[in-house]
Amino acid sequence: SMVFAASIFNSFIDSRQGTKSPGEVDGTFRRRRLHLSTQYGFAYISLFFMVIEKPPYILLALLLPIAELYSNLRTYFLKILGFGASSTLVYALWEKFGAQGKGGPSIPGLISPMRQLLFIFDYPWNYLHVLFRTFRFGGWVYGMQFLAGIGWLDGFFPRGFYISFAAVFFIAVWTTAYRHREKIGRIIWTLAALFATFFAILLSFYLIYSPYTWPAVDGFQGRYLLPLIPPLLVILGLEGSRAPRLHVVTDTIMSYADVALVSLQLLVAAEFAMTLLNRYWR
Repeated sequence: SMVFAASIFNSFIDSRQGTKSPGEVDGTFRRRRLHLSTQYGFAYISLFFMVIEKPPYILLALLLPIAELYSNLRTYFLKILGFGASSTLVYALWEKFGAQGKGGPSIPGLISPMRQLLFIFDYPWNYLHVLFRTFRFGGWVYGMQFLAGIGWLDGFFPRGFYISFAAVFFIAVWTTAYRHREKIGRIIWTLAALFATFFAILLSFYLIYSPYTWPAVDGFQGRYLLPLIPPLLVILGLEGSRAPRLHVVTDTIMSYADVALVSLQLLVAAEFAMTLLNRYWR
């Protein structure tokens, strides 16, 4: 997952410099383009192994060619289809040679992806109700799992940490969009890809892991969304074109941010130690 995140982020940064600048020699340009292809290759291979371990990750292919989303929409969709086809071929071969899941075969009729998909097509409003129930009863937990948790999802930080983090995140996205109004198209495209990937992963869990006509998405956890981080970094990492108006206020805030970061690291260490003690030594 970390290799996937790093490769996507680096490939996006390289693609922004992928057009040949005036006066640049062909050798340098070719080396840069080769480096971009290498980054994409690392992302492809790492995502392939992630998909083998957990099939719903196949829909992270929506993020795989995120760098193409701004330059060539046709190439973006072709790469998505190429990855989907190659991953599907692996599962088809496994099924051909009688591969079984680690937990053994499921109860006949309990989990049926095709029947579940037909159920969604026949009763789309019911599926919207499934999503509503899922977020109503598990949305806050998913958010905590996505932001930070220790151990096997059993050690969480104080509630105020998650509320503050969410507030800072939404403010950061909003101010980035406001300051870079000339790049609003890129921001919207990236957010659209993120939301499409998020709901596609939810749909895959409902098809593959949830019993037929189950009233909520089963098996989903917030940590499965960690590979969505690179596009978020891309959005928040857009270069600023203006200096802050109030330097004194900005410097003061940065000083408090440094103190808060050290405090957060100490809190993580303390929570980690307490989680281990509670789990293994009571």
